[in-house]
Amino acid sequence: MDLFPTKVPLYANGCELRLLPLEVPPYVINATDHVNPGLEVTIARELGKRINFTVKVVQHSFRETGYKYSADGSFTGLYHMLHSRKGDLIFGMLRQNTSYVNDFDSTFVHLTDQVTWHVATANVIREWKNLAMIFTWKLWFILFLFIFINAFSWWFVGRRTRDLRNYTEIRRTLLTGYYILLGGSTSPPRTGLLRLLFLLWTLCSILLVAAYQCKLISLLTKNIYGYQIATEQEFIKQKIQFGYFPGFRNIFKEYANQTGYNLYNNYNPCPIVGNECIIRAAYQRDFVVVKNRRQIRYLTERLLLFPNGRHRLYSMEKNIFIYLLRMMTHRGYPFLHRINYLLLYMQQNGLIEKWDKEVAPRYKYQEKTGAKKLRLNHLQGVFMLIIIGLSLAVTVFVLELCLHSRLGDRNIIHLFQNHSP
Repeated sequence: MDLFPTKVPLYANGCELRLLPLEVPPYVINATDHVNPGLEVTIARELGKRINFTVKVVQHSFRETGYKYSADGSFTGLYHMLHSRKGDLIFGMLRQNTSYVNDFDSTFVHLTDQVTWHVATANVIREWKNLAMIFTWKLWFILFLFIFINAFSWWFVGRRTRDLRNYTEIRRTLLTGYYILLGGSTSPPRTGLLRLLFLLWTLCSILLVAAYQCKLISLLTKNIYGYQIATEQEFIKQKIQFGYFPGFRNIFKEYANQTGYNLYNNYNPCPIVGNECIIRAAYQRDFVVVKNRRQIRYLTERLLLFPNGRHRLYSMEKNIFIYLLRMMTHRGYPFLHRINYLLLYMQQNGLIEKWDKEVAPRYKYQEKTGAKKLRLNHLQGVFMLIIIGLSLAVTVFVLELCLHSRLGDRNIIHLFQNHSP
């Protein structure tokens, strides 16, 4: 047919176009459905309509396109059905296999998709942990360092100026500074230099407490998320299992580094058809999977959302490769040129882009803005901290009471013994 393309009629006059779709949503959702059959099924039906084909979906139970036996040259799966002329067109997230160029013909690229890693989104941090997360560890370190520097300054100046009111012992200056930081009041020192240091620390404590309270309210009224895994090196370092379709394996061999070696040798196979690996990554949260962005975008609204509407999977920014989708026909199919022409026509006029947006809309999660009502569970950490502090205070008080009572009894006994005749 390549020698005499003008001899091929432009229209099929009702001849059958037998489709062999591989069910991979959103490209093929339900080939027999007339409402939402899938993106590539819609394209195939439009081709049949333009060329005046009678479109027929050939039923099968295959979950993969198949492969070719090197011994006798026979095929398995959908390739076997196409090679034996039981169908005319294979599609369903299919890319051209360069090993079969002499056995089948393929159409022009009608769709592209980006393939990347997908990992579980970061967990929401519990409210009680926000107490410690308000400041970073560096700020906490600087805060306690200032408390010690302030206590040492008071002690040093108090010894020099002989101010005997709570400022000549390092233990007392430390407790006084901490007491002021918590909002307590105490009698000011007598000397001018100590009063200046006392005033500076009081102002600093007011600012620190105000900043802490403002940040605490902000954290309690908004959802704070933990660390998000965003690169291949990170999930390898954390020893999280990963998987992909075995046909993608040679791509990671080209990395030529330790990351590529791990990705090439330690993967778990994931089928093209089926969502087992995606469900594991989204719900068990112990797996990373390689999938097309369009496929994850389609499944997001149906399977991969939290009750509040947030995504369960995070798609990494780096693309592994660009997936070029084609349809395959048996060798010498007479209407291949006409199909390629119509595919280009639909691309240039935006029909395929329009159907893509209808089948797999770009869902974006928008977190609710505004203040969130504080409930008891938001203040759980504060109450736990207060209870722990009060418990420690009561324990210390009881121990001191017992200790002083015993010392008091011993002093009384010692006093009577000294005055006895």
